[in-house]
Amino acid sequence: MSETSDNKSIEKEDDEQSLYVVDSDEYQKTKKLESIYQSKKEYKKIRSNRSKIIQKYTGIYRDPKGSYYQQLASSLAMYGSELSPIIEDALKEGLLIEDDLKIESVSGNDQWDILELIKFDCCVEGDFISEEGKYTPLGDKNLNHIFRHLEKIQRKLGLGLEIESETDPAQI
Repeated sequence: MSETSDNKSIEKEDDEQSLYVVDSDEYQKTKKLESIYQSKKEYKKIRSNRSKIIQKYTGIYRDPKGSYYQQLASSLAMYGSELSPIIEDALKEGLLIEDDLKIESVSGNDQWDILELIKFDCCVEGDFISEEGKYTPLGDKNLNHIFRHLEKIQRKLGLGLEIESETDPAQI
């Protein structure tokens, strides 16, 4: 059985267990949200397992803390790169303004553009090199500050997973 409405194709199998929805736009949006949440989850996982990871790296790497921060920064860069096309589109559409992208360092000495941080892969090594060539080690606090700023932008854009559930009335 097959039904079509508004460029969507729905195919049902008779066994009631298989339902296929073919809508490439919705599929792409869903996959993008999935990628964003997966990279966000990975950052949080690394962050919450800090001591275990550093302990694991002790004896393997010369600088276990540095290796941990590099892994943390790399996962932050992945999260940011997943969000960046959406942020750029939101800027074009007027959903975000340039000020939404500004982030001040934890020390208050530097101000960065979040897209610049992402675009130049500066988070991958845990360091930031501005267009002027100024080198700044980001450190743990700034990485978390950048992460929270990306989360804030994500919420402002309304990029949340909607969980729908159908429940039957309570049976007594």
